[in-house]
Amino acid sequence: MGCPDEHTLARFASGELPEVEIAKLEAHLDGCAACRRAVVALARLATQRANASIAASRGALGDPEHAPTLP
Repeated sequence: MGCPDEHTLARFASGELPEVEIAKLEAHLDGCAACRRAVVALARLATQRANASIAASRGALGDPEHAPTLP
């Protein structure tokens, strides 16, 4: 198996890859340091996006504890 595309790695990192594809990708990751690094980076990005989305929704809902502050 060649290296999967970034979309596949991103789906794996975010937990969205179908279960039938996970074992095959994990076997590839066992032998491919470049893809492992990409998955780590994509997982961090997914976490940052999720955190930003949560923060934005809290601000939009008027949660004063978590709302952005203006200068």
